[in-house]
Amino acid sequence: MRRIAAVCLCLVCCLLAVSARASAPLDVVAIMGKAAWGATPAEVLADYREQMMDRFRKASAGIADPLRVDELRKEVDASIKRAAESLAQLDSERTGYEVSVIGGEVFGQKGMSMITVRPTASLTGNFHYMVFSEGRLSKVLIPFGIVAMDYMAIEQFMAVQSEKFGPPDTTEFRKDDNGVKLLHEAVWSDGVTRMRLLERRTDLQSHLIVLEDATKPTLSLPVDASIRPRRSVEDLLGGEGEGPVERDEEEGEGETFE
Repeated sequence: MRRIAAVCLCLVCCLLAVSARASAPLDVVAIMGKAAWGATPAEVLADYREQMMDRFRKASAGIADPLRVDELRKEVDASIKRAAESLAQLDSERTGYEVSVIGGEVFGQKGMSMITVRPTASLTGNFHYMVFSEGRLSKVLIPFGIVAMDYMAIEQFMAVQSEKFGPPDTTEFRKDDNGVKLLHEAVWSDGVTRMRLLERRTDLQSHLIVLEDATKPTLSLPVDASIRPRRSVEDLLGGEGEGPVERDEEEGEGETFE
């Protein structure tokens, strides 16, 4: 009887732990800002402006040189303007992102649009994409170049995220050409926000975090990672004023898209 009681107590504790874990909110403000799911592009841009102004206030607080402060303020204004001008409708069959680090997570669909937020020269931040469905925020995509991360493996990156958010709710693995089992996807959810950590093939040189509205099903398409990527992660993570580059496969020349 004592053994049965102990087992029951253990099961109850496990259930309570799982319940507490599931109800714990994911603290993703540092990643995506304060914009709530369902926000309009105007609301997202207003939140981004406030983020940048907050960074400006903190960065300029200890600077005595008025010219440097003015430079930082102009950088903020340029960054906000660049984000506003990046709003693009993705309602055509091809978007140019099919074979890229965000391939499969953004695609041509009626009512889909996207704002691109680039890092700045001094007031740094994550390069990310704000995806809207019917004019409402539904997904945020954040690529992490593995070169800048000292070639951190996807399993190590999952461990880093687990320190912040606890162990993932689910994981999915795949086998490489040599039969080695590798992490393909890890998922965290608090019922409001779903966070997916996705492996991207070595050719894409990055890991991808996807934040999305947990009240809606995941919408993604398979990516043929065997095709040489046309969107360079180095371009994505370049810095102020730099954006994705689509390369001509035959001539090797590229055109920068703002």
